[in-house]
Amino acid sequence: FFRETGFLSGGDEPPMMLTGHTDAINRLSFNHDGSRLASASKDWTVKTWDLANRRETLSLRQTRTMYAVAFSPDGQRLVSVGLDGQVRLWDALTYQQLAHAAHYKSGLLGVALSPDGRYLAVAGDAGVVTVCDARSLKLHWQVKGHTRWLSALAFSADSRQLASGGNDRVIKVWDVATAKDLHTLKEHRGEIIGLAFTADGAQLISGSDDATIKVWDLTPAPEKGTEPLNSKDPVPYWTCGLIVARARGEFKGMSQE
Repeated sequence: FFRETGFLSGGDEPPMMLTGHTDAINRLSFNHDGSRLASASKDWTVKTWDLANRRETLSLRQTRTMYAVAFSPDGQRLVSVGLDGQVRLWDALTYQQLAHAAHYKSGLLGVALSPDGRYLAVAGDAGVVTVCDARSLKLHWQVKGHTRWLSALAFSADSRQLASGGNDRVIKVWDVATAKDLHTLKEHRGEIIGLAFTADGAQLISGSDDATIKVWDLTPAPEKGTEPLNSKDPVPYWTCGLIVARARGEFKGMSQE
């Protein structure tokens, strides 16, 4: 997606074009079955789209730029965050607001929901990582884990770990239950813009605007520490996201050695 027009393509199908936003689109999220798409934009709106009929189904105008949006794992809820520092939780079918949290002191740039549906994580301008209840938005824990802004967040498949990364070029892996800092990873030379765990949680994949994707072993031998498996494999384009073929252990743009 770029500016107000988006293109979707897959397999042999022709690209799908969705129009409606009037400024840059910051984040996209598919629902659980791929039938709907949500978008967050610099035009202060969150929109949802019916992909089968190629039409806009909802436009929610907020008070400032919207930076991130995400569906819950079951597709029944939608969460949005932006520069107004507010978290809003919506019913994804009726679009009624279910919960609202306004106790964040800075703009929010990233959001993620745990696969088990219990937790919601947000992050933003102040370098603070916040985990709260995914239904009530009641605070679970909050730590200042980074020195600059961050937007990249990812839960592990078992919902026990959370990874965060941002403009300070540092990746943190947290214990979701206790907020314990499990790993601090510092090999990137640019902002961290994408994170994903492998299905077994043993590895973390990170993408950066230093034009590299790195694969981190999170279960190393004690004497070796945590190091990237592919720290010298550049990706020949500015990395905009991560695609993980979890069943085969393959990564788009690089090979796992």
